[in-house]
This record gives sequence, structure tokens and C-alpha cells, in this order.
Amino acid sequence: MKSRQPMKWAQLHDKCTVKVNTKPSADDMDDPQEAFETDDFTFSVECDGSPKPVAKWTYGGKGIDTSAKDSRFIVSEAQGVYKLKIKALTMDDAGEYGIELTNRAGDKKMTAELKVHSMEELRVPKFMADLKDKKANKGAKTFFNIKCRSDPMPEVTWYLNGEKIVDSDTMKVTVKEEDHMYRLDILDVQSSTAGEIKVVAKNENGEDTKVGSLEVQFSPEIDTIGEWKAGPGDEARIVAKAKAFPFAEGTWYKVLEPASEEGGEAKVEKIDSSDKLWARFSSTVEENGLEATYTLIIKDATLEDAGTYELSCANRVGHLEKQGSLAVITEEPSFPKPLADITTTLGSTATFVACVAGVPKPTVEWYQGDKALAKGKRRLLEEEITNEGTIYKMTVRDIIMKDFGDITLKATNMVGESVSPCIFQIIQVKPTIIADFPKMQECKENAEFILTAKIDGSPPPTAIWLCEGEEIKADGERVIITQEESDDGAGIICTLRITKCGDQDKWTNTLFWYKNTAG
Repeated sequence: MKSRQPMKWAQLHDKCTVKVNTKPSADDMDDPQEAFETDDFTFSVECDGSPKPVAKWTYGGKGIDTSAKDSRFIVSEAQGVYKLKIKALTMDDAGEYGIELTNRAGDKKMTAELKVHSMEELRVPKFMADLKDKKANKGAKTFFNIKCRSDPMPEVTWYLNGEKIVDSDTMKVTVKEEDHMYRLDILDVQSSTAGEIKVVAKNENGEDTKVGSLEVQFSPEIDTIGEWKAGPGDEARIVAKAKAFPFAEGTWYKVLEPASEEGGEAKVEKIDSSDKLWARFSSTVEENGLEATYTLIIKDATLEDAGTYELSCANRVGHLEKQGSLAVITEEPSFPKPLADITTTLGSTATFVACVAGVPKPTVEWYQGDKALAKGKRRLLEEEITNEGTIYKMTVRDIIMKDFGDITLKATNMVGESVSPCIFQIIQVKPTIIADFPKMQECKENAEFILTAKIDGSPPPTAIWLCEGEEIKADGERVIITQEESDDGAGIICTLRITKCGDQDKWTNTLFWYKNTAG
């Protein structure tokens, strides 16, 4: 009997490569694109795809012939970047250009209009494209660049949210004159660098402006909340201001126990207004661009409501918590910032500002002497709550003489009363006169006689015409006296007019008398 031999297994290895075809993919070209005649201009498209796409450039929907030796059109491709260069542009080169990118998986077509400007237009600065919007994370770097043409060369200025940008450790402005390229580098992106980016090119012949934006994503930044005060029965408020992008949701907590050690977590309870326990509590949020104001409101505050509160803000970038406190007390009215005296001129605008503290929150009234002042067409009353107190403002527009006097802000609550007075006065300027009275003037009987003088001063002077020491009285018919504001707004024109002169008008001494409180 033969013994069974062990079976020997053979191993076989082979390799297989799988290729995936992908159709061409590329961002659309900027449309339109602009250049000046005699310039060299290049369309550029970066395209991915497998197999490698083949490009066909068109003008007006027809293929571009680049075979001639003296052709001004040059087509190239390197590392997935497809280019069409046009040498020495002419006005006739303006129009619609296109590119068709094709492989066995599909195709991608796109077009862009080329605008060609004449050399005459080169006198006025012209940006050759829009300023592209950018996105960046906080702490990163980014840049804006743009091409501008003009002859003479323009002065180019960059602005961030309306403020002129100057070179610093975080902002750099450069120019490549030979390429007409202007660049702004932001070396440390922060929330303060987010917003509108504007570039202005200007020369003696005119200017051009382009506007873009920088979107900065950053985790919440909460200002110090501080201590807030309320009286028993008051509507208590704790207000916090924060910045974030994207917008950060805010949640309020009552701190039950502080953190046992630095860096530790406090024991807190979420304030949920739908819970009966927190029925007196509510919250609001107001957005203003990157900034937001988070307010915790407590109705009918009690002594038990005093303590520490925490605001937690979170967005997809991160989160932050900040604590503030509420004191439930009584405190008589006071003025951390009292009213200040104001001296100004007629027709101007003045704003009185005071900060009022007190618990419960005082009621306030504005006075001019003993007269209470209310909001009106020329008088605006405003208030703003801060943790130091409430800022009250009274703005008076188109000031007239009766607006001047003693201004008082009176604050009253259940504990007491306090006032902050100030003086509102007009600028004192001694009167001046411009007049050229003749030493003697003869008039025919029934003829018209006119004397004119221009006076100025602050307050406006009082003017009287005198004859032989006696005031000349106007009757509105034969004797007419007028006062009108001068055409240049700098003074008053005073006129004495005798419509029909007679024997009674033979004066040996005519005077013009004027005065104000300054002289």
C-alpha cells in the first residue's frame, strides 16, 4: 500500500491597476475681463481631469487659429494650467472668448468677455478686475491684489472699514509698477481686520474704486461683564457684549458654586425660562455685524437673585464663558459723570451728556431753569444702559437764543434725589460794524434816501437809528427800517430808508447805535 504524499499548494501573484476617469473640472473664468490696447493679455484656466483634458480656445464661438508664424495668439499648457496669450491687443480683439476642455469622461465649457479700452481711456485710473472677497481663519495670513492702469500713474490707497491702511507689523502695502499690480498683505488676521476692504486709485484726471470683503472666522470673544445693580422689585439686567464669526449662540447660567481652583469649572445651573423656577427670567440678543449684545432680564428682582451669572457663547470655531455679578440693593441717585458747561453759537448743535447711577433705577427729568424740557423737533433725548449707570443725552439742534440758560438733569428714586446743573451759554463776541456813511448827503424833495450798515457779534447786537440823539421811529410807509441776514451769513444788514424826503428830514447829526452783552 502506498502512503499518501502531502499535497503541495502553489501560490500565484499578479497585479491589477484600476484607473478612474474623471471629467474636466475648473472654476469659471472671471467675466468680464479688461485690458488696454497694445497690452499683452492672457486668459488662464486651471483644470483637473483624468485622462488629461484637451483644450480648444474659441473667439466668437469659432476656433482660434494659432498655426501662423506671426500669429498674435499663443496657446500653452503646463501642470494643468491652460493659457491663451494675445499679443499687442487691438480694439478689434474685444469680444467673447471661450475654452472647451474635453476628455473621454466628459467636457467643461466656459466663456468670458474681453473688454479692450482705448489708450485715450488710460488717462483716468482703471482697475482691470473686481477685488475678490476672501475668507481666512483668525491668526492666518491673507492678501488682496489688483491690477490698475493709468497714465500718469495713480496714487493707490487701501481702506479697512473706511479707515486708511498704513504699513505696520500686520499690514503691508506694495506695488509692482512694471506689472501695474497693487497688493495688500494682512499678516495676522484678527476679528478687527474683518469687514470691508476698499481700494481707491486716483490721479489728476479722475479715480476708480473697487470694494471687497474679508470674512474672518473666529471663536467668541466676550467683553468683561462686571457688576450690575438693581433694587428690590426692579427689572434687573445683566448685559454682555461679544464678537464672533459665525454668530455665537449665547446661554445664561446661574453660578451655584464658584470653581474650587483656578482653571476649574464652577457648578452652574442653566437658566431655562420655560421652567417655573426661572419664570421671571428671560434673555435677548441683538446682532450688529460681528458684534452682539446678550441681555439677561430678571423681573421683580429679589434679594435671592443676587449673585454670579455666567454667559456661555459658542459657534463652530470654539466657545468661551465669562462671568458677571448682580447686586440687589438700594442706592440714592448719583452722577458718575455730571453735565458739563457748553458754550456755542446760534444755529449750531450741542449735546449734553451725563451718567446717572442709583438703585432702583432713577427717573430723570431735564430742566431749563424751572421749565421741564421734553422731546421735540429740535430736541432729541436718548439713553443707554451700562454697568456704571445709565447714560442720558439731550441733543439740541439749530440753536436759537431762547435755548440758552441754566440746564439741569434731576434724578429721583425711592431713596432720594440728586441734580446735575450746567450752564448753556452763547459765545460772547463784541459787536462790529461795516458802514460807509457820507459826511453830508443832499436829496431832492420827495426823493428816496437810504443808509445801510452791516453789523455782527454774538449774541446778535441790538441796533437803533438816531437823529439828533432821538431814536428814529419807523412808520412802515415813509420811514422804513429793516434788518436782514447778510448773503454770506456773517452778520446782519441794517437799512434806514426814507421813501420821500421833506423839510422835516434836514438832519445835522444821524447816528447808528448798536450793542450786545459783550460790548
